[in-house]
Amino acid sequence: MAELTAVFNVERPLHEVWEACSSRNEGGNCRIPAFPSPDGGGCVATVLECVPQRLLRARKDDEPCAGTEIEIRVEPATAAGWPTRVTLRQSGFASAFDAAPEVFDAHFRQIAANFHLYLERGIRMDAGVPADFGASLVQTALGLELRAVTDGGLADACGMATGDLLLTVGGVRIHNIGELWAVLGARSEPAVTVRWARGRELMEGSASVNRPGRGSR
Repeated sequence: MAELTAVFNVERPLHEVWEACSSRNEGGNCRIPAFPSPDGGGCVATVLECVPQRLLRARKDDEPCAGTEIEIRVEPATAAGWPTRVTLRQSGFASAFDAAPEVFDAHFRQIAANFHLYLERGIRMDAGVPADFGASLVQTALGLELRAVTDGGLADACGMATGDLLLTVGGVRIHNIGELWAVLGARSEPAVTVRWARGRELMEGSASVNRPGRGSR
């Protein structure tokens, strides 16, 4: 079963870290910070197991990735009891994980970083739902390569096809999925220009929400 794990130390007492890991609601539900949610308050989950100041296991009730299991473990990182070590694990992903593990891993790393930030400094940052490029992407040594293109999506509107190597979005060189999400999420204009390599050819295309345009050499 596919699972993603992050381990980090928090410079706060264990009992404070534990209290910050989730907020409990009536009826056996809780909210876990940093996971995507409409209001930025953390995902809604059903508690499966709870050992106070040690372990929380819960089933995620909302999308994305509803039905996955989230596990949070807290323990002293040293014999002195300081700092506090946190293990965050998410498992039970649907079959889509096998088709694009890099996408799931990159998004989980964002969640884990924001979870760490909240536990350490009390600042909430929601990872949000990743921007949709309209294609399945795989990491290569040269960057992101398209493996499948969604009809009508951004990549298709720009004129991209399976096997193309993504180079830039909005003039910014893209090396990995995290950079792609950051650039797409920061767009202030409705139109975006994309450059890619098809074999030895350098190609360019642009698309907007209203008027998609096709690619050119």
